[in-house]
Amino acid sequence: MLVDKPEPTGPYEIYSGKTDWSYAHLIFGDIDDNDTAMAVLDVLKEKDTKASFFLHTDHINDENRPALDRILADGHMVVVG
Repeated sequence: MLVDKPEPTGPYEIYSGKTDWSYAHLIFGDIDDNDTAMAVLDVLKEKDTKASFFLHTDHINDENRPALDRILADGHMVVVG
């Protein structure tokens, strides 16, 4: 669920400030938790918002492949480093 707050209040909370833009920049050190990644992707789709996902190469593996496939299929940008 997206909430309007002056700043995020926790490390896993989805934050939305007031803006006319529909783009988000998300930094995931890893996407090992497919449930969390899928929940974020569901919210982005619901809000018709595209995102940039910054992923660390050491954390891309077969276990999180479904989340990575969905990120790409939904038209988001992936930056790998």
